[in-house]
Amino acid sequence: LLQVPMTVGNHVLIGEGSLVRAASIGSCTRIGSQCVIGERVIIKDCCVVNDGTVLPDDTVVPPLTAVHGAPGCVETMRALHESATFLLREEAELAYEWFRQHRRDHHREQQVRIHHPNDHISRI
Repeated sequence: LLQVPMTVGNHVLIGEGSLVRAASIGSCTRIGSQCVIGERVIIKDCCVVNDGTVLPDDTVVPPLTAVHGAPGCVETMRALHESATFLLREEAELAYEWFRQHRRDHHREQQVRIHHPNDHISRI
């Protein structure tokens, strides 16, 4: 059985609880939550895979396409406007900034917690 390495483009969001085994995910793509993306699936640039979508093995999703359903297939796809590229990129950048901020806040909390247990030790 041939193993195909996964390639993921820039500005890609993958929702919580999704299982992704795709061969390729293009840039400016959003995969919703609770999706199942089968083996060797190719998702081109600027796509939206809506929540709960199941893409069977070997599916190819064309660029500028939104897909939904179980199974998600060509019949359930609809074309996106070209401006979707800008919107999807901006959504990914905002999500990344949110992640960085929360990671930084979490790191600060961890540093504070490390120092708190020693505060009760009396100094001689």
